[in-house]
Amino acid sequence: MFIFTLNKKIKPTNINCHNGYVTWMSLFCFAFTLQIFSLCALSTMQKAYLIEAETTSIHTYSIVSYAQHMIDTNRCAKEEDKITHMDVEIDGIPVYLTDESTYIQAIYKDQIFYIYYESNRIIDLTIEQQ
Repeated sequence: MFIFTLNKKIKPTNINCHNGYVTWMSLFCFAFTLQIFSLCALSTMQKAYLIEAETTSIHTYSIVSYAQHMIDTNRCAKEEDKITHMDVEIDGIPVYLTDESTYIQAIYKDQIFYIYYESNRIIDLTIEQQ
């Protein structure tokens, strides 16, 4: 059995020892910068979603408020004075409300709201996409 010992001489390179540390630091700075940009992007997206949700809830509340107005008016009105159809604008967007005796249908953008009521109070709200 032959045992060979390979003595390979490693040639010295021109790279100094501290360059390894510089490379490590640049990698760390890159990862840290990437994390900061990621955090900023997530924060911006979250703020955009919150603004959209706030606008949606304000519009939904406005539609329910108009429906409650129709319910209150129709409860005390004579048959010929009842409001069966109402066209309003919320932030420049037309909303069409129709009283169907047990619910009010409101068409807003690409959504249909079904606002169910009994006598003088709202009992349920259903939103469908068109």
